[in-house]
Amino acid sequence: PAFGHLSARLLDDPFSRLQRSPSSWTPQNGLLPTLAFFISNCQRDINSLNFSTPLTHSNLTPSEHTALHSLCSNPTIIIKLADKGDAVVVWCADLHRAE
Repeated sequence: PAFGHLSARLLDDPFSRLQRSPSSWTPQNGLLPTLAFFISNCQRDINSLNFSTPLTHSNLTPSEHTALHSLCSNPTIIIKLADKGDAVVVWCADLHRAE
């Protein structure tokens, strides 16, 4: 056959070749001093964070916060995560209840 060099698994699932196993490679210490410097600075910065204190500021503008609050409290719509993927869907409440 024309595809004799491909395994049956690849023919059944064309996306299987895109799935890579996680790498176990780690650079040797001292081999890349710039990388080691970057990693140590990142570790220091992360360790200096205090995750137990609440955030004191929002990344939303006041108008975005008002709009989000308005959407969340609107009884005519339902906002939820999609069944697949990381999408957010907005349903008309009547249609959602009918489904």
